[in-house]
Amino acid sequence: MFVFQVYEEVLNHPSADADLIAARLDRPAIDVRLALGTLVELKLAKPARDGCLRFVAVSPEIAEAELVAPLEQAIHHQHRVVSDIRGQLRSFSQTFRKSRRTRQSQDAVNVLEDVEQIRLQLADASRLCEKEVLTMQPGGGRAEDELHDAVTRDLEMLERGVEMKVIYQHTARNDVPTRGYVREVAARGAQVRTSNEIFDRMIIFDRRVAFVPHEMPDGSIGAAVMHEPAMVGLLLRIHEHVWRSASVFDPKEAAYGETFDEVRATILELLASGLKDEVIARRLGMSARTCRRHISRLMSELSAASRFQAGVAAATIGLVGHPE
Repeated sequence: MFVFQVYEEVLNHPSADADLIAARLDRPAIDVRLALGTLVELKLAKPARDGCLRFVAVSPEIAEAELVAPLEQAIHHQHRVVSDIRGQLRSFSQTFRKSRRTRQSQDAVNVLEDVEQIRLQLADASRLCEKEVLTMQPGGGRAEDELHDAVTRDLEMLERGVEMKVIYQHTARNDVPTRGYVREVAARGAQVRTSNEIFDRMIIFDRRVAFVPHEMPDGSIGAAVMHEPAMVGLLLRIHEHVWRSASVFDPKEAAYGETFDEVRATILELLASGLKDEVIARRLGMSARTCRRHISRLMSELSAASRFQAGVAAATIGLVGHPE
């Protein structure tokens, strides 16, 4: 590089100015001045003290000390600031944990109404989780903003060695963002399965605290945080029951995979029960439009004139149980 040539000239010819260096290197003086400016910024050259336009070369070691020392001091200062902040915050940890244990022992169920409060408590429970987290997620695919929050939290737990078992509905297999989330967490050890119909959403940490949805008087959805062992135990048994019969979710498989026949059979059973399309769609975690498309195809295959006839026809040929 040209700047190295100029540095070498300043080293070997301390009496030379920019014009002389330009003449020696057969380059325009403006190029030499730009290179000298770079050397001055790097502390590798300084203007001579005699007021002339000459420059004095500085060793790289001295230049390094002059440039790096202030940065190292600033970094050291920031480390001290961070350490002081951590120390101050940790001094409150014992008070916080003691207060929370007391509150939890008094309140078997703590209802959270605010979304941000729910998010903070989930993050706190995730951070304190040591062994296992069990999740059940109905409704098919999850919203991308939910998955963004979940993947950061879940990957951090997996990195700590926390065992993770997640259950989705079969319809989540068709959701691209959900498949991406499953791909990430499964690569780090999470076990993910899908089931046809799921009881409700739940997240259980270390078999001691559970989060479930809670409908508020105004119709909005909050969360109930359960600490009572019998309640948490019931939710554990529900999760274990569904887990045993659920199918492994491999995000590399296309769409429903081996679960497609089970989805179709459930649609037929619900049709035979006389449920409306919207109810069936909600039970299976799919859109009403998709549900109607499945129903239309099934009716055509069974040569049925009505939805109820489709359910009865399916029961007659043994695809589902007989409707009551």
